[in-house]
Amino acid sequence: MSYASVIASSEFFSGASPAVIDAIAARAEERSLVRGDVLFNEGDTPDALYIVLSGRIAIAIDNKPLDTRESVVALMISGDLFGDLALLDGGARSALARALEPSKVLRIPYNAVEPQLHSNPDLLWGVMNNAPAD
Repeated sequence: MSYASVIASSEFFSGASPAVIDAIAARAEERSLVRGDVLFNEGDTPDALYIVLSGRIAIAIDNKPLDTRESVVALMISGDLFGDLALLDGGARSALARALEPSKVLRIPYNAVEPQLHSNPDLLWGVMNNAPAD
């Protein structure tokens, strides 16, 4: 499956034209992970969103100072997109993302998506449909 078809199948990019998808796909890169690899930590400065190609990725938050364990708040599987919240709110990462098993993800830099959002306002419908609920 091509990067463009993976991106196009995501609800986040549902309003994107083929030209926009191709422009974003040209900047995407595949990353292979082993169990325990961390894509990003809670509090990190964000620079990309991700789509799971294979495997499972845990999204977890820290429970300190009350507890030393993490709380898994979401489990991402093939086709799931994550890491988009900071693209919308401009804040730091709100959770960490860790591979639970050998996995592959498609990394899409924010600087590939932001210009498309500005020049193609229709894309925001897909973004808003994908936004987390309160």
